[in-house]
Amino acid sequence: MNATHTSLRTPLALDTVHAQYVTDLAAYEEQVGRAQREAYAEAAWERLKVVSTVRPRPADDLRNEERLQVYRPSAGQRAPVQPAAPGVPTRLPRVHGR
Repeated sequence: MNATHTSLRTPLALDTVHAQYVTDLAAYEEQVGRAQREAYAEAAWERLKVVSTVRPRPADDLRNEERLQVYRPSAGQRAPVQPAAPGVPTRLPRVHGR
């Protein structure tokens, strides 16, 4: 039995396939970019809605809390901060890098 192999990988066929690949890749990257921008905008909007519900606190309470945060570590005390008003947490969330 004799068999002959014919390749469809001619330069023209490869150029056509590569051109289609480049076109499809550009369309895919555009879709991914659009989805990322939409997700970022939605997350930013959600954070803005949450931040807009934060109530201002009296300046004296903030100063007192700042003094406690600055001087407590140097004094070696670890007493919890008393809340200034109902619903105010006794500990602030840690900020990365501090």
